[in-house]
Amino acid sequence: MFEAEEIYPETEKVPVVLVLDTSSSMCGEPIKELNEAVNLFISELKSDEKARKSADVAVVTFGNRDVVEYPFTIVDKCEGFNFECGGVTPMGEALERALDLIEDRKRFYNENGITYYRPWLVLITDGYPTDMSKGDSRWNNIKTKLEDFESRKKVWAWAFGVSTADMN
Repeated sequence: MFEAEEIYPETEKVPVVLVLDTSSSMCGEPIKELNEAVNLFISELKSDEKARKSADVAVVTFGNRDVVEYPFTIVDKCEGFNFECGGVTPMGEALERALDLIEDRKRFYNENGITYYRPWLVLITDGYPTDMSKGDSRWNNIKTKLEDFESRKKVWAWAFGVSTADMN
């Protein structure tokens, strides 16, 4: 069992995967905004009694050191994230990793008889991926997979841009 199941065994879980752009283009004000947003989000989860007991949070960053993964942990254990920027923007790889994490977590819940809410995927970025273009078949596959997950109610997905984001 994971810590959240031991501390709050009777609580339905919700896996939350934060997919965060930490590439070079995020340096300066954008990375500051991202850090503030993530820490506010965690603070809000902790302040809600139900969310505090339910949320299992994982983080996938892309940029500074390719894709870095912070494994699922109970939201109570999430403290003061301070991400740094650098590198390219392998957003496609990060989204693939996030969707795989979600599927793995749901499998864990199912194998252990743990009930759960629809998982959340939260993306924060400033623009385009560098690991593929919109016309690239791999990008289309990831886009199709994410749309399929949403339409089949396998995930709630939100994409947010920092103030300088190119939302196209």
